[in-house]
Amino acid sequence: MQQHLSVIESIVGQSEKRIKHMTGLDVVLRFEYPQAANHLHQDQATNLLLKLCSIWKIELAQLQQRNRKRELTVMRKIAATYLQRKVYKIPLTQIASLLGMQHHTSAMTALETFKDLMDANDALLLRYYEPVKHLF
Repeated sequence: MQQHLSVIESIVGQSEKRIKHMTGLDVVLRFEYPQAANHLHQDQATNLLLKLCSIWKIELAQLQQRNRKRELTVMRKIAATYLQRKVYKIPLTQIASLLGMQHHTSAMTALETFKDLMDANDALLLRYYEPVKHLF
């Protein structure tokens, strides 16, 4: 599946360049693939989360539990951002589900808050981000 996605991405990139060459217009083409690919997301995302948990020396269940302890909420924000960057086109609903969040808007908020905390050089965020930033 991953090999097919690479081929498709290459074709889309070439098509965008050709359209620009022929028309002078910058375009961004999107492609959708069947929901059957969600199992790929699930497996890949779970493996990535396990990698983070290993570095943070916590269990995946701890990261996924509905606990509002600040350390865990910060780790979930980092994990949400990591999943969004590493798992191609992972839906926000799936990020939320993998991290024990109730709704996709929780994942959206986590992604936005991550950016805000990074901009503010939040000490707790940096404490948990530094050991895993090489994965991003």
